[in-house]
Amino acid sequence: MVDSPERKRSAAVRDLKDFLRMVFGVDIPVALDRPDRRQGASVERGEGDIISLALNPEALGQASEEGYRLTVSPGGEGPHVEARLVAASPAGLLYGVQELKMRSRFENGVLEVPVLDISSSPAMAVRGIKGLRWNPSDYLSIIDFLPACRFNFLMMCYGMVPEHCREWRMPYSDEHLQAISEIVQRCNERYIRVCVAVNPSLRSEPPICYSSEQDLALLVAKFRASYDLGVRTFALALDDINFEMTHPEDRRAYAGLGHAHVDLVRRLDDALRSLDSENKLIFCPTTYFTRYALERKDYTEALVHGLPEDVDVFWTGPEWNSTIVTGEDARFFSSLVGRKPFLWLNYPVNDYLAPYPWRLLLEPVRLSCTELPRWIEGLVSNPMRQVEASKIPLWTIGKYCWDPASYRPEAALQEAVAVVAGAEAREPLKLLVEAYTRYYDALRDTRDYACDVAANPSSQRASEDLLMAAGIIRTLIPVVKRLLQNERLASELEEGFNRFLAFCEAYNAWRYGRCGCGLRPSEAATQGYDTSDARALDAMKRFLRTADLAWCDWDDSTLSDAAWYLQEIEAMVRQTESSVNLRQVPGDGG
Repeated sequence: MVDSPERKRSAAVRDLKDFLRMVFGVDIPVALDRPDRRQGASVERGEGDIISLALNPEALGQASEEGYRLTVSPGGEGPHVEARLVAASPAGLLYGVQELKMRSRFENGVLEVPVLDISSSPAMAVRGIKGLRWNPSDYLSIIDFLPACRFNFLMMCYGMVPEHCREWRMPYSDEHLQAISEIVQRCNERYIRVCVAVNPSLRSEPPICYSSEQDLALLVAKFRASYDLGVRTFALALDDINFEMTHPEDRRAYAGLGHAHVDLVRRLDDALRSLDSENKLIFCPTTYFTRYALERKDYTEALVHGLPEDVDVFWTGPEWNSTIVTGEDARFFSSLVGRKPFLWLNYPVNDYLAPYPWRLLLEPVRLSCTELPRWIEGLVSNPMRQVEASKIPLWTIGKYCWDPASYRPEAALQEAVAVVAGAEAREPLKLLVEAYTRYYDALRDTRDYACDVAANPSSQRASEDLLMAAGIIRTLIPVVKRLLQNERLASELEEGFNRFLAFCEAYNAWRYGRCGCGLRPSEAATQGYDTSDARALDAMKRFLRTADLAWCDWDDSTLSDAAWYLQEIEAMVRQTESSVNLRQVPGDGG
């Protein structure tokens, strides 16, 4: 699907109009100039205020085609301004509008824009996200937010619809074809490349037969269906599968799994290229992180010698769940697979945080290496299950991808909250997120907190931090919920923070013997609180059994995941009962 230049250029104008309507409450004309005049657009507000947009491919020299220059200067007498945005491409215009919006402040009926002169272009060519078991409506709901992060890549992952994974041999339903078509159309209007990912081995019964021409034809047909809707980038995911080949004919045909995967990739790439030379294939290998690639050298060697040069390779970093990755990490992995990897950043994904999954991850991304963009083809973030809450950390990822040298995590987090919350809820949500991220490490396994108590019963720090965060959050949740206009975000935050409060109560019951009393042991005893083992264990079991398993209900295939979490919980409780004395912890006199 290819849009006309006029339609594409209008995306920036449309976004600017929406912003001005939100600010002033009325429509302000913003129109593209006629072809016989300069290639731009302008908007006037009152006397003397002018915002102009212009396309000029030569204006930015050697900068990226997505770059822009934004100049704001006094516009004559009085408090008027003239803002001029020049970009080499329509995408640059849209990203420049995002800069203008971020720099603007609306107070007392006046839109204030500081005097500035900024030239900016991205450090990474490909920047984007995938979904975490998101359904089509989840993808559609986040598309408008992606330009704000200056993302240009969206991968519809294999958890989006059954036809991308366990039912990959089946044709798309009409409903899912319509959804993909709408996603592609809306992304095209915002200069976002869409990628369709299929995993034909995970949960598929039977998994793909790598040597089968029939299965290859079905896989090509699946990608052809999305190609017909405008998709030009495709991902073959063979991650999280068993190293043993299922089919006897595959075991006869290939020396090992690596050779089987290389053969499938080559044949698939040939088919896609014959369909359209512009088609792009990305491969997620079974050894998608460095440690695994080193452990399975036979598989890695097969990739080096067999993958087509034009095929990109997904990589999650040194580990499968790395949240900090450096240029040196990427350079080393590239030496293993013979090409720059495409970084699949597993943050802020939250499905693996057992035995307490789906907790909110709101910390800014902690990437800091300025050399990383040199050694990767691009970056795709794996978000949380909570679509709206994911926007907070995703904004910080977008800031890093665009300009790692100027990235400051805490400042980016403050910006993210302001963008996501809106004017009325901005300040209370900032306080809420600050308390949550300062006093609680959401990436830390809940069992680690238990180990702290077992190893050092006299330490008060972990409990005091949790109590501090819980007190602030409990106070602010109703305030934020009342002020947020985004109802889904309010619901996700309320549910996530209430789950966190339940954990705090269970943890302190474990430590002090009463759920949420917030007292030191000596105080709890003198005030008559029950400090029995049974009460504390009951609180922990109640939390672990109910707080998060409800989030494992998105489809039948996750019932086994829920059962696994339950086994983890049982093991944790048994370990606690046998190794930790949960009676009143000796205090220091209060």
